[in-house]
Amino acid sequence: MTFTTWGQVATHTTTVEASPAPTASILTVAAVGNLRVGHILFIEVDASPEQTAITAINGDELTVSPPLSDAPDVPGSVECFSEPVTNEKLELSSLWAISSTSALSANPDAGMRDGTRVQVTSGGGIYRLDQSSSATADGYLVLATHSGVGRWLFEIGGNLWQTITASQSAANGGRYIPNNSSRVAVTLPASPAVGAEIELVNRGTGGWELKPVVGQTIREGSTEYVFGQQAQSNATYSAIRLLCTATNQFTIINLQGSITWAASGAGYIMGGGNAGAHSTIYKLSFSTEATSTLGATLNTTRQQVWGCNSATKGYTGGGTNGTNHTSIEDLDFAAETSVPIAATLANNVRDVGAASSTLAGYTLGGYNANAGTYLTSLAKLTFASETTSTPAAVLAAARLNHSPVSSSTAAYRLGGSNNIGTAQTDCEKLTFASDGISAIGATLATGRKQYAGVQSGSTAGYAIGGFSGASAAQTLITKFAFGAESVSTLAATLNTGRDDNVGVNSVAKGFSVGGNGPSAVIEDLNFATESSDAISATLPAARQYPAGVSSLAG
Repeated sequence: MTFTTWGQVATHTTTVEASPAPTASILTVAAVGNLRVGHILFIEVDASPEQTAITAINGDELTVSPPLSDAPDVPGSVECFSEPVTNEKLELSSLWAISSTSALSANPDAGMRDGTRVQVTSGGGIYRLDQSSSATADGYLVLATHSGVGRWLFEIGGNLWQTITASQSAANGGRYIPNNSSRVAVTLPASPAVGAEIELVNRGTGGWELKPVVGQTIREGSTEYVFGQQAQSNATYSAIRLLCTATNQFTIINLQGSITWAASGAGYIMGGGNAGAHSTIYKLSFSTEATSTLGATLNTTRQQVWGCNSATKGYTGGGTNGTNHTSIEDLDFAAETSVPIAATLANNVRDVGAASSTLAGYTLGGYNANAGTYLTSLAKLTFASETTSTPAAVLAAARLNHSPVSSSTAAYRLGGSNNIGTAQTDCEKLTFASDGISAIGATLATGRKQYAGVQSGSTAGYAIGGFSGASAAQTLITKFAFGAESVSTLAATLNTGRDDNVGVNSVAKGFSVGGNGPSAVIEDLNFATESSDAISATLPAARQYPAGVSSLAG
């Protein structure tokens, strides 16, 4: 064998022997040489290289893991990549030096060979080229191609850093240098590989933010952050390094400079009334607590509407503008566009309570103005198919003007009004898994209707404001603990009584928006401290009876 040295990484080349016959996990090689336990191997299987690692050496017999897809070729080459040991010189052949990943992308596909080692001089790293890999499962870096479907570089040694000026999703093992006068957002990989690291080193004055996707957590010390929260830094030379330690679980293992954690996403106020029904959609940014008006509008003006949301879309439907509606309209959170969907409601329903699970939205009860009937029925909107159905379960009695609160497993109707407008104290549970309705023992201290409902994860829901029928609009905030299914009254209150208001919520706060008057005021509820105050922002125009939907994505 010929040995030579190259930087921090090198290879040892040998062959697989025919006897004894190799298996997917055990093979005999012609010469062990400098091979050691832990070394990464590339072994030819059906004339294509596969990656594995040495877990044991017994004479000239190697045990490897993970197992190969099949027994290796006989004879077949074995290449080992490793950090050099003192005085050790290993072979490095077929090294292709390029100046940048753009230079690699510009080369015609005909010049590419899987298994080629590539040195990217601008990144200081050495990589292995593989055009046939599955990017989401094991890809290190995906590059555009000259004409093909994609090229993947697997790290052998060194680092490949990318300067980014716009927000993007990170790749497994991605290393990024944000450089912009505005904040650059990096979203964690949707399918992270255990052991993958993500690194950011800031260069721009705008800073960066790092966000998990649905179902992911980021741990900093003993604190765990979830989807709907994002790490932010404005320091020009701040840096962060994360390790994926288990499926969808990341831990911060290195941090330079300080970071802050902020709520991501926004609440959207759709339609509503103010001297007639409206089609306007307002946005409340959770991170800045500022409001704005979307360019998109509802297709139909409507008030006394309901709202529900998936992770990617909000929906509103029913309501009235003098004509009572069965139509449903969406709001795409990423594009901030709105269109009617094909599905419709079975009833022309208004003044109805709505709740959301991760898979579907539900309406509970309400008033069918065309028929003049008060409803006990449910309606279900399945998010994936955007189709509606009518579950068999019904409420114990007709209820309207309520705002259910939802945990991850169930929604709870708290009070509402009956068919003659009297505020009620009873509560019911909708179990998402079965679409079943059941009574619970908890009751409200006083009858409540026309309040705003918000929820803090799977911990608690809150009924904010509302009307009892016996007095003016309420400042009361009632807490419903999901675990105990119990009701209590917070010491905190709204600054001003509100009814016909709507609720939206981030991970950290709930917000009571608008209300009878109509009003443009927004008051918050801090979930951690259970304190409430008006925020400085107001709606661009006053609204009552609108729909509220919440997006936790940035």
